[in-house]
Amino acid sequence: MDKPIAIVTSINGPVLHARGEKTILMEELVGIGEDRLVGEVIGINQNEFTLQVFEETSGMKPGAPVYGTGAPLSVE
Repeated sequence: MDKPIAIVTSINGPVLHARGEKTILMEELVGIGEDRLVGEVIGINQNEFTLQVFEETSGMKPGAPVYGTGAPLSVE
């Protein structure tokens, strides 16, 4: 199992804030929580990140892991 690159610190609807490793990139596709909800990095400030989630976030709580993919969001 891969290691999380950040941890969710706050949730406001589909916008999450997380803190973690500085290796995350703008517009990187991320998986959030154990269900790996699909999201994208939309802001970086040192080791604090703003994420946009494209799925329902109800039930998610601060402390959820964020997993990086190393790839940008793309559509086929």
